[in-house]
Amino acid sequence: MAESVLDRVADILTKAKVFQFLTVDGNKPKGRPFSFFMVHEGRLVFGTGTHKECYRQMQANPNVEVLAFGGNEFVRIDGEAEYLNDPAIQERAFAEFSYMPKLYNPENGRVISFFTLKNATAEICSLAGEHKELFTL
Repeated sequence: MAESVLDRVADILTKAKVFQFLTVDGNKPKGRPFSFFMVHEGRLVFGTGTHKECYRQMQANPNVEVLAFGGNEFVRIDGEAEYLNDPAIQERAFAEFSYMPKLYNPENGRVISFFTLKNATAEICSLAGEHKELFTL
């Protein structure tokens, strides 16, 4: 069976371990390292704390981009952040990523907001420029 685009993108993000997540701050791009993502019910899911600038920037302008290098290729994903209000996502994330409940809990008052990317495209490129593929996610 052929590997799906989502599987390829998730593989690159996994190999990268840390990837760049870009938002828009006013009229300028603003990037930061991200490491959390998961595939849930056939879509990429990311998360950020509601106390962070990243969250406020996505509230003002949902257009984002993800850049990751893993193996011999990199992926550029762009789309619009769409917040997910699904307790099953938090339950799974907290179970699979042991650091998450330590960062986001009632004791410290920090809350994580999970989101996916709608109207997203993924561009997968080799480092040597030998191939470039564009996909709709």
